[in-house]
Amino acid sequence: MNPKIGILGCGWLGFALAKKMISLKYSVSGTTTTKANLEILKQEGIKPFYVELFKEGVRGQLIDFLKEVDVLVINIPPKREGESTDYLAKIEQLYEACKIMHIEKVIFVSSTSVYGKVQGEVTEKTKPVPVTASAKAVLKAENLFVKDSSMDSTIVRFGGLIGRDR
Repeated sequence: MNPKIGILGCGWLGFALAKKMISLKYSVSGTTTTKANLEILKQEGIKPFYVELFKEGVRGQLIDFLKEVDVLVINIPPKREGESTDYLAKIEQLYEACKIMHIEKVIFVSSTSVYGKVQGEVTEKTKPVPVTASAKAVLKAENLFVKDSSMDSTIVRFGGLIGRDR
């Protein structure tokens, strides 16, 4: 039996991933921060949950969402400007919930921005050298999961994400 997939952040990338996983016969739950999008997720066969992370806490159905998950895909990038400390605090809230719910497998969607000004080929052995506050926060967020031996964590660092409206 396929593991149950949970995608925290069904924006344009998470939504496309969820649809692909459903086409491969996986059970998929997904979150949105917009209540109006719950019906859209449901219509696509995604079990919808409303979840908003804040530095002070969580609004919505995070625990109910995590109950449905064997593999958690974290797909919530920081905002473009000035949210680096808030972003890390949000991910810390999520991390604590994952520990409470005994989430064992995490795929963290990250960014090549953690490599800073590194030039040339980048491999798994390339040491991150983040330059911006946002990139530093992303690397710290990654490390919450990677350094926790109770979680099997995979970091996927995308560069130059593009979409229909990007």
